[in-house]
Amino acid sequence: MMFKKVYVFLFLLSAPLASHASDANNQSNKPYDYFISLSAGPGWTDAGRSQTIALEPDVINTYVPDNLTNSHVMANGELFLGIQKSFCGYIQSQFGLALYASSHANLDGYIQVDGDPNFQNYEYNYKINHEHLALKTKWVAENAFNMNPYLSASLGVGLNKSYDFSINPVISQEVSPPPFKSHTKTAFSYSIGVGFQHTVNCHYSIALGYELVSWGASSLSRADGQTSGHGLRLSNLYTQGLSLNVNYLP
Repeated sequence: MMFKKVYVFLFLLSAPLASHASDANNQSNKPYDYFISLSAGPGWTDAGRSQTIALEPDVINTYVPDNLTNSHVMANGELFLGIQKSFCGYIQSQFGLALYASSHANLDGYIQVDGDPNFQNYEYNYKINHEHLALKTKWVAENAFNMNPYLSASLGVGLNKSYDFSINPVISQEVSPPPFKSHTKTAFSYSIGVGFQHTVNCHYSIALGYELVSWGASSLSRADGQTSGHGLRLSNLYTQGLSLNVNYLP
Protein backbone atom coordinates (compact mmCIF):
# COMPACT_ATOMS: atom_id res chain seq x y z
CA MET A 1 0.00 0.00 0.00
CA MET A 2 1.01 3.60 -0.44
CA PHE A 3 1.74 4.23 3.26
CA LYS A 4 3.93 1.13 3.54
CA LYS A 5 6.19 2.61 0.88
CA VAL A 6 6.20 5.91 2.75
CA TYR A 7 7.07 4.07 5.97
CA VAL A 8 10.17 2.53 4.33
CA PHE A 9 11.09 5.93 2.88
CA LEU A 10 10.92 7.59 6.31
CA PHE A 11 13.18 4.95 7.82
CA LEU A 12 15.70 5.48 5.03
CA LEU A 13 15.40 9.21 5.56
CA SER A 14 16.28 8.87 9.24
CA ALA A 15 19.88 7.85 8.49
CA PRO A 16 20.94 11.04 6.70
CA LEU A 17 19.00 13.08 9.26
CA ALA A 18 21.01 11.49 12.06
CA SER A 19 24.27 12.07 10.19
CA HIS A 20 23.36 15.69 9.50
CA ALA A 21 22.43 16.23 13.14
CA SER A 22 25.72 14.70 14.31
CA ASP A 23 27.66 17.13 12.13
CA ALA A 24 25.55 19.96 13.45
CA ASN A 25 26.56 19.08 17.02
CA ASN A 26 30.01 20.43 16.21
CA GLN A 27 28.58 23.82 15.37
CA SER A 28 27.54 26.49 17.86
CA ASN A 29 24.22 28.29 18.07
CA LYS A 30 22.28 25.61 16.20
CA PRO A 31 18.82 26.88 15.19
CA TYR A 32 17.29 23.42 15.71
CA ASP A 33 18.00 19.69 16.20
CA TYR A 34 16.74 16.68 14.32
CA PHE A 35 14.85 13.93 16.15
CA ILE A 36 13.39 10.45 15.63
CA SER A 37 10.43 9.30 17.72
CA LEU A 38 8.69 5.91 17.99
CA SER A 39 5.40 5.35 19.81
CA ALA A 40 3.25 2.29 20.51
CA GLY A 41 0.35 1.34 22.75
CA PRO A 42 -3.19 -0.03 23.07
CA GLY A 43 -6.31 1.73 21.78
CA TRP A 44 -10.05 1.21 21.81
CA THR A 45 -13.22 2.53 20.15
CA ASP A 46 -17.00 2.03 20.10
CA ALA A 47 -18.98 0.19 17.41
CA GLY A 48 -20.29 3.25 15.55
CA ARG A 49 -23.88 4.45 15.24
CA SER A 50 -27.28 3.04 14.20
CA GLN A 51 -28.09 3.22 10.50
CA THR A 52 -31.25 2.50 8.52
CA ILE A 53 -30.62 1.48 4.90
CA ALA A 54 -33.10 0.76 2.10
CA LEU A 55 -31.46 -2.21 0.39
CA GLU A 56 -34.42 -2.68 -1.99
CA PRO A 57 -37.59 -0.64 -2.46
CA ASP A 58 -39.38 -3.00 -0.04
CA VAL A 59 -36.40 -4.09 2.09
CA ILE A 60 -35.35 -1.64 4.80
CA ASN A 61 -33.04 -2.78 7.61
CA THR A 62 -31.67 -1.00 10.66
CA TYR A 63 -28.13 -1.79 11.81
CA VAL A 64 -27.71 -1.30 15.57
CA PRO A 65 -24.15 -1.34 16.98
CA ASP A 66 -23.47 -3.35 20.11
CA ASN A 67 -21.45 -0.82 22.09
CA LEU A 68 -21.94 -2.72 25.36
CA THR A 69 -19.87 -5.74 24.31
CA ASN A 70 -17.59 -4.08 21.76
CA SER A 71 -14.43 -3.97 23.89
CA HIS A 72 -11.91 -4.95 21.23
CA VAL A 73 -8.45 -3.58 22.00
CA MET A 74 -6.24 -2.48 19.11
CA ALA A 75 -2.49 -1.97 18.79
CA ASN A 76 -1.35 1.47 17.57
CA GLY A 77 2.08 2.60 16.41
CA GLU A 78 3.66 5.79 15.06
CA LEU A 79 6.93 6.94 13.53
CA PHE A 80 7.55 10.68 13.93
CA LEU A 81 10.50 12.48 12.26
CA GLY A 82 11.34 16.16 12.18
CA ILE A 83 13.08 19.07 13.85
CA GLN A 84 13.16 20.21 17.47
CA LYS A 85 13.65 23.80 18.64
CA SER A 86 13.90 25.39 22.09
CA PHE A 87 11.81 28.43 23.10
CA CYS A 88 12.31 30.59 26.18
CA GLY A 89 14.85 28.11 27.54
CA TYR A 90 12.24 25.70 28.97
CA ILE A 91 9.82 24.87 26.12
CA GLN A 92 10.78 22.34 23.45
CA SER A 93 8.78 22.23 20.22
CA GLN A 94 8.84 19.46 17.63
CA PHE A 95 7.47 19.59 14.11
CA GLY A 96 7.58 17.02 11.32
CA LEU A 97 5.95 14.09 9.54
CA ALA A 98 4.15 11.31 11.42
CA LEU A 99 3.20 7.92 10.00
CA TYR A 100 0.50 6.21 12.10
CA ALA A 101 -0.89 2.69 11.73
CA SER A 102 -3.31 0.56 13.72
CA SER A 103 -4.46 -3.03 13.88
CA HIS A 104 -8.11 -3.53 12.99
CA ALA A 105 -11.06 -2.15 14.91
CA ASN A 106 -13.78 -4.77 15.36
CA LEU A 107 -17.34 -3.43 14.87
CA ASP A 108 -20.39 -5.58 15.53
CA GLY A 109 -24.10 -5.31 16.22
CA TYR A 110 -27.61 -6.47 15.28
CA ILE A 111 -29.81 -6.15 12.19
CA GLN A 112 -33.46 -5.25 12.70
CA VAL A 113 -35.57 -6.38 9.72
CA ASP A 114 -37.82 -3.54 8.50
CA GLY A 115 -36.41 -1.47 11.36
CA ASP A 116 -38.51 -3.40 13.89
CA PRO A 117 -36.77 -4.19 17.23
CA ASN A 118 -39.03 -7.26 17.55
CA PHE A 119 -37.38 -8.76 14.46
CA GLN A 120 -33.72 -8.47 15.45
CA ASN A 121 -32.97 -11.59 13.44
CA TYR A 122 -29.29 -11.21 12.53
CA GLU A 123 -25.93 -10.28 13.97
CA TYR A 124 -23.28 -8.52 11.90
CA ASN A 125 -19.55 -7.97 12.22
CA TYR A 126 -16.84 -6.23 10.22
CA LYS A 127 -13.38 -4.74 10.60
CA ILE A 128 -11.70 -1.42 9.82
CA ASN A 129 -7.96 -0.90 9.36
CA HIS A 130 -6.52 2.61 9.51
CA GLU A 131 -3.23 4.30 8.63
CA HIS A 132 -2.40 7.94 7.98
CA LEU A 133 0.39 10.34 7.12
CA ALA A 134 0.21 13.68 8.93
CA LEU A 135 1.95 16.89 9.83
CA LYS A 136 2.45 16.77 13.59
CA THR A 137 3.64 19.12 16.33
CA LYS A 138 4.51 18.47 19.97
CA TRP A 139 5.22 21.01 22.72
CA VAL A 140 7.03 19.99 25.92
CA ALA A 141 7.31 22.25 28.98
CA GLU A 142 10.43 21.38 30.98
CA ASN A 143 10.46 21.66 34.80
CA ALA A 144 12.76 20.96 37.74
CA PHE A 145 11.14 17.57 38.46
CA ASN A 146 11.92 16.17 34.97
CA MET A 147 8.31 15.07 34.52
CA ASN A 148 7.59 17.43 31.67
CA PRO A 149 3.98 17.85 30.47
CA TYR A 150 3.37 17.90 26.73
CA LEU A 151 0.64 18.60 24.19
CA SER A 152 0.57 17.21 20.65
CA ALA A 153 -1.63 17.58 17.58
CA SER A 154 -1.61 16.39 13.98
CA LEU A 155 -3.50 16.87 10.71
CA GLY A 156 -3.24 14.52 7.76
CA VAL A 157 -4.77 12.16 5.23
CA GLY A 158 -5.56 8.53 5.95
CA LEU A 159 -6.81 5.29 4.44
CA ASN A 160 -9.67 3.36 6.06
CA LYS A 161 -10.17 -0.19 4.81
CA SER A 162 -13.54 -1.70 5.78
CA TYR A 163 -13.63 -5.46 5.19
CA ASP A 164 -14.74 -8.97 6.31
CA PHE A 165 -18.40 -8.02 6.73
CA SER A 166 -20.38 -11.06 7.87
CA ILE A 167 -24.02 -11.74 8.79
CA ASN A 168 -25.15 -14.55 11.09
CA PRO A 169 -28.80 -15.44 11.79
CA VAL A 170 -29.92 -15.36 15.41
CA ILE A 171 -32.64 -17.96 14.74
CA SER A 172 -32.12 -21.10 12.66
CA GLN A 173 -35.07 -20.44 10.32
CA GLU A 174 -33.42 -17.38 8.80
CA VAL A 175 -31.06 -17.41 5.81
CA SER A 176 -28.25 -14.87 5.79
CA PRO A 177 -28.56 -12.24 3.02
CA PRO A 178 -25.53 -11.31 0.87
CA PRO A 179 -22.90 -9.35 2.84
CA PHE A 180 -21.64 -5.86 2.04
CA LYS A 181 -18.36 -5.80 0.12
CA SER A 182 -15.01 -4.47 1.27
CA HIS A 183 -14.04 -0.89 0.45
CA THR A 184 -11.06 1.42 1.10
CA LYS A 185 -11.76 5.13 1.58
CA THR A 186 -9.40 8.11 1.73
CA ALA A 187 -10.25 10.36 4.68
CA PHE A 188 -9.17 13.43 6.64
CA SER A 189 -7.58 12.46 9.95
CA TYR A 190 -6.38 14.31 13.04
CA SER A 191 -5.14 13.62 16.57
CA ILE A 192 -4.76 15.37 19.94
CA GLY A 193 -2.50 14.08 22.69
CA VAL A 194 -1.43 14.92 26.27
CA GLY A 195 1.05 13.33 28.62
CA PHE A 196 4.35 13.54 30.49
CA GLN A 197 7.89 13.22 29.17
CA HIS A 198 11.04 12.27 31.12
CA THR A 199 14.54 13.13 29.88
CA VAL A 200 16.91 10.17 30.31
CA ASN A 201 20.06 11.83 28.93
CA CYS A 202 21.11 14.25 26.19
CA HIS A 203 20.04 11.78 23.49
CA TYR A 204 16.99 9.94 24.85
CA SER A 205 13.67 10.79 26.47
CA ILE A 206 10.63 8.64 27.19
CA ALA A 207 6.98 9.66 27.47
CA LEU A 208 3.62 8.23 28.46
CA GLY A 209 0.41 9.86 27.27
CA TYR A 210 -3.18 9.70 26.10
CA GLU A 211 -4.19 10.31 22.50
CA LEU A 212 -7.53 10.85 20.75
CA VAL A 213 -7.37 9.99 17.04
CA SER A 214 -10.03 10.72 14.44
CA TRP A 215 -9.89 8.11 11.67
CA GLY A 216 -12.34 10.01 9.48
CA ALA A 217 -14.97 8.53 7.17
CA SER A 218 -15.23 4.85 6.25
CA SER A 219 -17.69 2.75 4.26
CA LEU A 220 -18.55 -0.67 2.89
CA SER A 221 -19.73 -1.20 -0.70
CA ARG A 222 -23.11 -2.56 -1.81
CA ALA A 223 -23.81 -6.27 -1.51
CA ASP A 224 -24.31 -8.49 -4.56
CA GLY A 225 -27.81 -7.93 -5.93
CA GLN A 226 -28.42 -4.77 -3.89
CA THR A 227 -30.26 -2.26 -6.11
CA SER A 228 -30.53 0.78 -3.83
CA GLY A 229 -28.95 2.41 -0.83
CA HIS A 230 -25.34 1.79 0.14
CA GLY A 231 -23.20 -0.23 2.51
CA LEU A 232 -22.64 0.66 6.14
CA ARG A 233 -21.03 4.08 6.48
CA LEU A 234 -19.40 6.04 9.28
CA SER A 235 -18.81 9.78 8.95
CA ASN A 236 -16.08 9.44 11.59
CA LEU A 237 -14.59 6.89 13.94
CA TYR A 238 -12.79 8.10 17.06
CA THR A 239 -10.25 5.99 18.89
CA GLN A 240 -8.67 6.56 22.29
CA GLY A 241 -5.42 5.09 23.44
CA LEU A 242 -2.36 5.10 25.65
CA SER A 243 1.01 5.72 24.06
CA LEU A 244 4.54 4.82 25.23
CA ASN A 245 7.06 6.96 23.35
CA VAL A 246 10.84 6.86 22.90
CA ASN A 247 12.40 10.05 21.51
CA TYR A 248 15.98 10.15 20.15
CA LEU A 249 18.16 13.18 19.32
CA PRO A 250 21.37 12.07 17.52
